[in-house]
Amino acid sequence: MSTPRTITGNLAADPEVIKAGSINITKFRVIENTGEYRSGKYIEHDTPTTHFVEAKFELGENTAATLHKGDPVIVIGREHTKGSW
Repeated sequence: MSTPRTITGNLAADPEVIKAGSINITKFRVIENTGEYRSGKYIEHDTPTTHFVEAKFELGENTAATLHKGDPVIVIGREHTKGSW
């Protein structure tokens, strides 16, 4: 079981709905500006982090109908990494 992760950022493009068997999956990318504190000062990283997000069922339908490129979002969910080994 993984711990929920919270991402705040902006949509990189309009959400895309794809058919997977009998359900629709809404896919979208979130650009998150990240940084860290050093000696009490916040220093922003040079390159933002891109997250690929999938939403299903009512959440996915609502996402596709209401969000557009550039919209600010807060995403809470489980994170996993796909490797290319």
